[in-house]
Amino acid sequence: MSYTNVRKIGNKEAIWFLVILFVSKILFADINRYVGQSGTAAYIQTIWCAFLAAVIFIVTATLSGEHDIFQASYLALGNVGMKIVGIIISLMLLLNAGVMMRVYAEIISSIALPDASEFFILVALVIAAAFAAFSGIGTLGAYSFAAGIVLVATLSAILILNIPNYDLSNIYPVLGNGIGSILSGVDGLSVYADVFLVFLMATHFSKGTSAKKAGLRAIIISGVVITATTFLYILTVPYPAATEFSLPILEIAFDVNLDVIFQRAEGLFLFLWIFSGFIVIGAYICFSILSFERSFNLSDRRGVIGVFLLIGLGVAMSMESVSLQRDLYAAFYMAFTAVSYGLPLAVFGIRKLRGR
Repeated sequence: MSYTNVRKIGNKEAIWFLVILFVSKILFADINRYVGQSGTAAYIQTIWCAFLAAVIFIVTATLSGEHDIFQASYLALGNVGMKIVGIIISLMLLLNAGVMMRVYAEIISSIALPDASEFFILVALVIAAAFAAFSGIGTLGAYSFAAGIVLVATLSAILILNIPNYDLSNIYPVLGNGIGSILSGVDGLSVYADVFLVFLMATHFSKGTSAKKAGLRAIIISGVVITATTFLYILTVPYPAATEFSLPILEIAFDVNLDVIFQRAEGLFLFLWIFSGFIVIGAYICFSILSFERSFNLSDRRGVIGVFLLIGLGVAMSMESVSLQRDLYAAFYMAFTAVSYGLPLAVFGIRKLRGR
């Protein structure tokens, strides 16, 4: 029996797994990018990008016919084609895992543990990823159901505690830098790029679970959370000062005054950051191994886990600081987004044409 078939994933688990991946993006500079493009109308751009992501996903999911991407690539491109698709996905996710290890370690080191070595923080992230890899997709999905609710609840707590600092005058002019800047800000689609993972986990779904419903609902839930967070960030930090901060949620937390127990709510942000880091990196490693396993029909994937973890750690250690290589990181995220949307659409589209 395959190791990955131990536990199945239900609708709620799949939805919250994707929500974690989507919402975790705004702990980085994604909100800052929205504000930089659309100014005081950044929250309108988030709605636009969520809508576009939902449309692209619906088209892709409809073409999939509830096949996972490995089944579809085999039917469309044959055994060799399936292996090529699997290698592309596996390599892409493994590189992303390494990049995210570096980003998380750098921020944790600079904010929470300034005296700690980044190497030891990377090792801690690798250990967490190892637990996810050995546990399997089903267990990761079950954990995500509770973890996603905790993540959104903690973020909501920060936003609610910041109510005294909101200033409605910050949203003017309502259209920010103009409707053109809003419509052209399609690079915000990168927030939802991980939605393609729903097509990898399809064979792990329990009876009645739908990739199309899970992905669409995850985009809607995340779109609401991201739009609300962006809107409240603008109310907290006026434009153009709002474009200067690379960690917008941290800036909101800085403004929260809890008086009695803590001075501010940075601790909640750091909890979000570290908590999401363990889940996100573990997910990328886990799905990278899954893709490799499916592509080469491995009977037991546990034998390759160590190799994948070491490669991910090697990528992280070879990367330079985000501040020094910002353009390189931006180019990687752009390439990841393009492949995440384009590859499934191409595979399912070819399968549909060949099926006719």
